[in-house]
Amino acid sequence: MEKKELIKTLDFGQPVAEDEKEKLVSYFVETDNWRRMYNGEIDVVYGAKGSGKSAMYALLLSKAKEMEQQGVHIIPCEDPRGTPVFKQLSENDSITEVDLRFLWKLYFLTLTAGFLKNNNNDKFTTRELNSVLKPLYDAQLLEPDNQHLNLRTLVKSISDYIKRFRISTDVKINPDGSTTFTPKITVDEPSREQKKKGFISVESLLEKTNELLQKINVKLWLLIDRLDVAFIDSLEMEKKAIRALFRTYLDFKKYESISLKIFIRDDIWKRITDGGFREASHITKAISIKWDKDSLLNLIIFRILDNESIREFCQCNKTVDKLTIDEQRKIFYSIFPDQVEKGRNKPKTLDWIISRVSDATENATPREIIQLLIKVKENQLKRLEIGNGHIDSDKLFESVVFPSALKDVSKIRLEQTIYTEYNDLKKWIEKLEGQKVEQNLDTLSAIWSISKNKAEEICKKLVEIGFLKKQFSKEHGIYYYSVPFIYRDALSMVRGKAFKAFK
Repeated sequence: MEKKELIKTLDFGQPVAEDEKEKLVSYFVETDNWRRMYNGEIDVVYGAKGSGKSAMYALLLSKAKEMEQQGVHIIPCEDPRGTPVFKQLSENDSITEVDLRFLWKLYFLTLTAGFLKNNNNDKFTTRELNSVLKPLYDAQLLEPDNQHLNLRTLVKSISDYIKRFRISTDVKINPDGSTTFTPKITVDEPSREQKKKGFISVESLLEKTNELLQKINVKLWLLIDRLDVAFIDSLEMEKKAIRALFRTYLDFKKYESISLKIFIRDDIWKRITDGGFREASHITKAISIKWDKDSLLNLIIFRILDNESIREFCQCNKTVDKLTIDEQRKIFYSIFPDQVEKGRNKPKTLDWIISRVSDATENATPREIIQLLIKVKENQLKRLEIGNGHIDSDKLFESVVFPSALKDVSKIRLEQTIYTEYNDLKKWIEKLEGQKVEQNLDTLSAIWSISKNKAEEICKKLVEIGFLKKQFSKEHGIYYYSVPFIYRDALSMVRGKAFKAFK
C-alpha cells in the first residue's frame, strides 16, 4: 500500500469522548485509575478539560451490561448531548444553596425510585414499593405509567416543587371544600403533626429506597458529568450548585446501595473551594487525572495500532499492553519524524508535541494531542495530493506539517475554551495580539491602558486559567508573565521579552 493510502487508513479517533463512543472501548487506555473506578473504589474524578474524564464516564456507560452481572446498575444523571439538564437553574437567581441541596436529593431520589418501579422482581411487596413511589407520585415528580424519565422535565418539576415548598407545607382547604396540593416531601424531619398529615422527609425516602435496593442485592451508581457547561452562564450559580452537590455526596455516603460518581474539572473545583470549603477534606474516594510523557505516548500508540495496515507498516505483532515503553517509542518514530525543528538542542517530536499543546500549568491533555495529530494527518494528505510532499523513505509524516497543525489547534483552544468560558477576559487577551510572549506589569499596563494594580488583578485571573505563567527573571530582577505555545499562534505573538533589564 502506498504511503498516501496508508495515511488515509490511520485513525487517531476523536478529541471528544462523546464523539467516539463506539470505538472508545477498543483503544481506551485502561489505567490503574480506571480499574479503581470500575471496582467501586473511586467516587470523584478531577481533571483538566480534555484530560479524559468524559472518556471514563463514557466507558462506564458502555460497560453497563457487563457491570449489571456484578449487581451494579448505572444511571446517567445528565444527557450526553444538547443543553445540560441543570442549565435551566442558572435562570433562578433566588434559589439558595439549601434549596439546591434539597433539589439534588429529590433528583437522585426520583431517579433511584424510577429504577425500582421499572425493576421490581417481587423481592419486596407492593406496599413497600409504594411507600417510596406514592409520595413522588403525589408530588408530581414521578408518573405511574411513564417508563422513561425526561431529565430536563424532572429538574423543572423539582424546581417548581421547591418553590411551592417555600410558600407552605400545610394543607389548605378552599372555600368550595377542595384542597390545594401541598408539598409533602420535606427537607427536614417533619413534626409529629405533619407526619399525621402524611409528610415525610427526603432522607426517610432515601433510606427506604436504599433498603429496597439491598433486598434485591443491587447497587446503583448515579453518574454526574458536564458540570463545566451546566452553569456556564452564572459563576455564582455554579458555586452554589456544585458546593450543594458535594455536600449531598457526603450525605449519601451512608447509603450502601446508592453511590454518586462525580466527574468535575479541577479548575472548577479550585474555583468553588476558594475561600474555604470545610467538607473538602472528607472527599477521600477521589482521583486526579494527570498525564505524563509515557502515558500520552501510550495513548497515541493505542490509537495508531488500532489498524491492521499500520500494524504491518510498523512490523508490530504484539498487543499494546505487551509493548515496553521503548518499543512504543520506536513505533512512534517509525511513523513520525525524529524532530519537528532541526537542531542539536531542539526537542524530539514527542517532546515538541507535548510542550506545544501544554497550557501555562504545563498540563497537556489527550484532547489537544489528538486534535494536533488529526490536523497533522490532514496537512500531510493535502501536501501529497498536490504533489508537494517529500516524506523520508521510512516515515509517514514530514516535519513541515506540524507547525501549521499547531496553528489550527491554537485557534481552537483559544476560541472554544478560553473565549467561550472566560468571556470577561477576552478583551484583555485580544490586546496581546502581535505582542511579545514575555511581558511584565509595566508593559502589560501600557498595552491594556490601565494601572499596574489593575493589570496585576487581570494577570492573576489569567494565571488561574492557564493562559499566563508567572515567572521570576534573575537577569532582570523582576517577575514577568509568559504566554504558552498553545495560545501564541492564535494571537500571532512574537518570541522574546517586551521589557529590558535594569541598568
